[in-house]
Amino acid sequence: MSNQLEISSPQIIINPNTQDTNCTPTTPLIIEDPIHYQKDCLEAQPELFEDPQTLLLKQLLEQAENLNFQSSTTKLKPTSRDTPNKGGISQQANKKKKQEKKKKPKNKNNSRGDRKKKKIVRKKLNETQIFGVPLEKVLQRDSRTNYAAPKLIEECILFLEWKGIESVGLYRITGSIEKREQLRRQYNLGIDVSFENISSLDTVASLIKQFLRDLPDHVFGPKHSEIIEKLSQLNNNDEQLKYFSEILPQIPLPNFSLLYLLMPHLKRVSEKSEINKMTAWNLSIVFSPTLRIPGDIVAFMIKNWNQIIFGMKNF
Repeated sequence: MSNQLEISSPQIIINPNTQDTNCTPTTPLIIEDPIHYQKDCLEAQPELFEDPQTLLLKQLLEQAENLNFQSSTTKLKPTSRDTPNKGGISQQANKKKKQEKKKKPKNKNNSRGDRKKKKIVRKKLNETQIFGVPLEKVLQRDSRTNYAAPKLIEECILFLEWKGIESVGLYRITGSIEKREQLRRQYNLGIDVSFENISSLDTVASLIKQFLRDLPDHVFGPKHSEIIEKLSQLNNNDEQLKYFSEILPQIPLPNFSLLYLLMPHLKRVSEKSEINKMTAWNLSIVFSPTLRIPGDIVAFMIKNWNQIIFGMKNF
């Protein structure tokens, strides 16, 4: 049985004010939807329904409205999307979020422990970090005493010289970024690095380039712009050799020590260019942006480093 008000046939409503005892009723009005029509008439002209049938009509109207309300609620049940909550989030979504929050246990002890560990690591980095800090601080944080060159540069160069500098594309090919970052973290934390399990020469070569790239100070020292400008103006090799021999003793000792380790190593790499394909010019293309020095000056230093050192008076 349906849950609606059943109307078997259209009802005929006659205005009682228009009826006479001696005459027939006026033309009947056929209503297709009697419930809504009677409701509208009752609200518009209640004086037309002052007879006893008014109570019955009101009951019918209330029954019809109740049935319509019940049918609408049963047929059109509002979904979670139809009943938005504040912020446009449905009630069902809010319930799920609350349930997820309840399921996740809040361990305050673990969170505090993680924060303490992070503070300890940051404090350790402030004391031992060597990437991205001036060369003077790098040497101060070195485990060795009275040494003028970075430990990282020495160890990496020794490893490359030991394993062989004949590797094709050395310094041009980028090694494993993940392994390089692991070595970088170890050096920053002051942990002794073991190269026994490292098989990739390119990874160690990339670590050297990363260290030089992160240096905040220039390898030529504070007067680097003047030195580079002067060298760019000299076209004669003899004049450049003389100027290098005069200017290098004037740069800070850590900067000179870094060049003193790096340039002879690059010269030995270039001497194996028939095998590794890395000439002095190819190496200068790699190290020019790293050292922030024009490529022709880097190539000149690699080729003529021995003459530059022998020409220094105070060396």
